[in-house]
Amino acid sequence: MVKEKIFVIGANKTGTTSMTKALNILGYNLCPEDIMFTKNSKYLTEALKNNYTPLFELVKKYDAFEDRPWNHTDFYKTLNEKFPSSKFIMTIRDTKNWIDSYLRWNKKIKLRDHWIYPLVSKVCYGNEDFLSDLENMEKKYEDRNKEIIEYFKDSNNLLIIDLEKNEGWEKLCNFLNIKVPNKEFPHENKTK
Repeated sequence: MVKEKIFVIGANKTGTTSMTKALNILGYNLCPEDIMFTKNSKYLTEALKNNYTPLFELVKKYDAFEDRPWNHTDFYKTLNEKFPSSKFIMTIRDTKNWIDSYLRWNKKIKLRDHWIYPLVSKVCYGNEDFLSDLENMEKKYEDRNKEIIEYFKDSNNLLIIDLEKNEGWEKLCNFLNIKVPNKEFPHENKTK
């Protein structure tokens, strides 16, 4: 069976890790995240220069993609144009809960000290320290979600899923036209 390409384009801290685990359970071959998260990753470096050729080569090798740079800004438009039969999954959650989760994550892993933090701040939020401007963060998150919904409004290749509301296998598998597995839907990094 030939599987369509799947791009998880929800913002970080919206259940993207859980969605990745679910896609893995369903048999999708996921692009490894770690190839993007080294300081000199050719994929990330070239993507920042708007040279997407290395990323497009990865799309040939794998079935599903999530996290950076796949879920940055409006890159979904480029992906949809280049791979028009692809499916896109936008994980969402309540905005306040999303911000709180980001703040907890920062405290836990010292996100601000990580080399990628200024890059994400600039590329995704248009400033140098996105966690210091929660109003801007909220606006960017909500505006991007609205833009994605508007962009895909006349197609059937976008799934909007809220894992906080216990949406899971049924909604996902219906979207992908595959059988629901006999396993509990994964909830990775869930707040205790």
